[in-house]
This record gives sequence, C-alpha cells and structure tokens, in this order.
Amino acid sequence: MKVIGLDFGTTNSIVSFYNEATQTIEAWKMGGADGNNYIPSCLSIEDDDIYIGEEAKSSLVREDSQTFTNFKILLYETNTKKLANYNYKDRSPKEIAKIYLKTLLQTYKEEQNIDKINSLVLTVPEIWIQDDMQARTIIKEIADELKLPLKKLISEPVAAGAYFIDNYKKRNSTSYDGHLLVFDYGGGTLDITLLEASNDAIKTLERTGKGKDNHSIGKAGVAYDELVVMSVYEETFKKKLQKNSQEYHELLVDFEREKINNRKSIKKYVSQYEKSKKLDREIFSLRCDEGKISIKPSILVKCFDELLVNDITTSLKEIEEYFKVYGINVNNHDEFRIIMVGGFSNYYLSERAVKDFFNSKTESDRRFETHFTLEDTTLAISKGATLIANEFVELDETYPMTIGIVFYYINSNSEREEVRDIIFKKGDVVTEKTIQYSKHKVTGSGKPTLFFDNGRTSYKIKIDKNPEDIFPNCNEKGNKWNIGFSVDKNSFYFIHIKDKSGEIIKTEIGDVIEEYKDSIIVEKK
Repeated sequence: MKVIGLDFGTTNSIVSFYNEATQTIEAWKMGGADGNNYIPSCLSIEDDDIYIGEEAKSSLVREDSQTFTNFKILLYETNTKKLANYNYKDRSPKEIAKIYLKTLLQTYKEEQNIDKINSLVLTVPEIWIQDDMQARTIIKEIADELKLPLKKLISEPVAAGAYFIDNYKKRNSTSYDGHLLVFDYGGGTLDITLLEASNDAIKTLERTGKGKDNHSIGKAGVAYDELVVMSVYEETFKKKLQKNSQEYHELLVDFEREKINNRKSIKKYVSQYEKSKKLDREIFSLRCDEGKISIKPSILVKCFDELLVNDITTSLKEIEEYFKVYGINVNNHDEFRIIMVGGFSNYYLSERAVKDFFNSKTESDRRFETHFTLEDTTLAISKGATLIANEFVELDETYPMTIGIVFYYINSNSEREEVRDIIFKKGDVVTEKTIQYSKHKVTGSGKPTLFFDNGRTSYKIKIDKNPEDIFPNCNEKGNKWNIGFSVDKNSFYFIHIKDKSGEIIKTEIGDVIEEYKDSIIVEKK
C-alpha cells in the first residue's frame, strides 16, 4: 500500500496498489468500499475548503463555488483567453494540479491508514515524451515541489502494456512474447504506441498520436464532449451556447454521464444509423433552461468525423509504416495484439475506427483479445504503473528520437555541406545515464545547431545566444567547447555545454525547444 501507481488523467485519476495479502493489484476506492475507483480530476474551492473528485464535480453546476477541470491538459497552455474560458484567470493549471495531487495523495494516506507513501510511479501521455516535452517538465516540477517519492515517470501506454503481459502470464502460465499496439484514448490525448514484449520486459519501438490543439482542449474525449454539446445546442435553439456559463457546465456533466450510461444504446443506434441514415433515432435527451435537447446518432457521428477520425486514421497509418520494418504479421494474434485503454477507447465510434482500420469483422477477433474487463480498460494504466513500481515488470528503455549536433564544412568543390554528429540514436536501448559529448568541438564564438529526429519529422534549432553570455572566457585564444547530451531515469534529456576550464552549463532540452519554438526549422519526411 505504500508503493503505488498513479494515473493522473484529464478526466479521472486512479491510484492503484499491491495488496500483499491477496497478491493482487487493486485500484483504491476513494471514500471506502462504496466509493469509486475513478476519481474525477476536478477541484473545487469554497471559502477555505478544498474538494476533489465527485464532491468537486457536483460543484460545477453550482454558482457559489470556484471549480476547476482539465488542468492536466492545460498545463502547457499559454493562450490566456483560452485559459480564461476554463476559469483559469487568477490561478494557473499548474497551481490547481498541484493542489489536486496533494489532496488526492493525502486522502489516500488517511483512508489507507498509512503515514507515508514510500514510492510512486506516475504516468504521462506517450506523446508528451516526444512532442510536448514542456508538459512533462511541469509534471516533474509539481512532483518535486510536493516532495513526492517519485520513483519514475512512465508513459501511459507502457503501463498498459505492463498490465497486459502480467495479466496474460497469470491466465496462460507463460510469458507473452510478441508485439503490442496500445491505443490509449482518454480525455485529453491520443497515444498509439508500438511495444515489443519479451521475457516479462517491455520495449517501446515507435509512438505517435495527438496532444495539444490550438482550437480545442486536447484531441480526445473532452474536446469531443464539448463539440457535441455546443453543436447540438446551437442546432436545437439556433443560438450559441456560451462556454463557462452555468448552462454549459450542466449540459457537459449531463452529456458525459449519459454517454457512459447509454454505451450499449449508442453502439446499437449509431450502427443502425450508419447502415441507413433514415434511422436517426433519439438515444437519450438532455434538459436545460431552454428546453429539451435530443441526442441522436447523426450529431454523434458528425462531431466525431469532424474532430477526431482523421487523427486516428493518420496516426494509425504512421504506425503501420513500421510493421514491415519490425517484421510484424498483424494478422497473427499469437504475435500481435491490439490493446485499447483509456475511457474514450470504450466509446463505440473510437473502437469502430480502430477495428475498421485493421479490417476486423467479428467480435471474436483474437488480435483484440486482452481478457480485460470493461473496468480494466480504464484501470490498466494505474495497475500497470503499480506493477512497474513494484518491479514486477521490467522496462527496456529506448531513445524516443535521434539527437545530435549539426556541423558545416566546405568540401573540395567549395560547397557548404552539412554533417550530423549523432549522440543518441532513436530506438537504441538506453544503457547509461552519463553525459555523451560530441566528437567535434565548437571553436571560439561559434553557435551550434541541434537536431532532433523522431522518425517522421526532423527539427533543427540554432542556439543564437552569444557564447560570451554562456561562458565569459569563450573568446579566449584557442578556447573550444564541447556539447553533449544526457538522459535521466524519467527520460528527460539535457544539453551540456563544457568550456575549456571544465565548467558545465546544463539545460533541459524541453526548455531549449520552448525558448526557440518560433525559430525551429521543421523538415517533414
């Protein structure tokens, strides 16, 4: 109970622990035996009192409370107008996330009657490892500021993969050796990750997905719920629904609840509608001050196709390119499994999009066989994190991208040529945490260009700072300085600049990317 896995989600958060008495992984129910495993990622402040979870969520429909949601997916949002739409005017998403996690873990300790948590594995979206590094940096800052006993940050799909191979071994009395495609679709992000499992160990091969969006809040369940509610309201009453209004919050809470409660009906009526557009029957209805709102298949399909289906298809195609590279027979269920986790992966239209892509025609397609219960599709991430926290599953960490330095020289034809000195190569297993320096050195006032290549896109960043701003003696005669990189246990990457005297300046690469984001050169492949 003192070593836990925490799935900090956009919509819900889940804490799991290893029960030594039963030798099973369990998800904590906040509030006791009658409580819920799914703790809404929602925080309410009323006077000096702080509420989280269901208590806070109920405050969304009251005007006398200050309630915050979506703080995880807004951690790295800089658009002040967008933040204000979600009630982040005087408080930042980071501040609210920090209070939420502190309250959540304090409540866990009190209800489990333990004085402290010894070790914690915290999950983050896989896409944050590759594209949204700044979000991971903020999560780590929160953990440090709260003095959490953080053992490791791991990706959500990797945690889900760990839970699958543990579950598989218990059912079959043998290890699963093969490839796993984890389709992780929650409230804020889409993660599609290709894993290799062997001898109770997991290695990440490729990843893709969608995270931050300039127009919507994330690219998953929350953005979809918002679009449906806004669209159907406008369609019904011929006027726009104002975000952050009391009516908006009430409809959003009601729609999310009814969407979950009517899961089977949605599947039935939407599938009928797709066969014949005439069968556009009401599935359920919502009530507001203006009257009744009817939720029909047409609006559900329209919003899904408009907002999300292209993301899913494009991301699956990106992963598909690697099946031949790794020699994967996607039709052999003994060697290839598709694991769908995250609350929004349960949604019929999400599930159908993935199954259509893999030409899956029957419910008994064993490639999708995980032996997960419906509950497990949501709990798998936190339970997998607990397995890793207790070292029941081993991780073979790999570099998520190729990282190096660009050098230029004049060739024999008096032409300028580019040479890339690779420090870390994408896909290689991380074998050491020491600094690895480039074999080339920058002389005098030279300004280095860094490059990052994730397999689909290559980025180049020219460090424009004057060297004398970094090292006062950099222009001394004969002074040369080295550039190197390192990676820590949480897959944070750092750039190191060492001058002639041996002084080292260390900067997290996410901070460098953020600083130079407006001048990054992007080369699509």
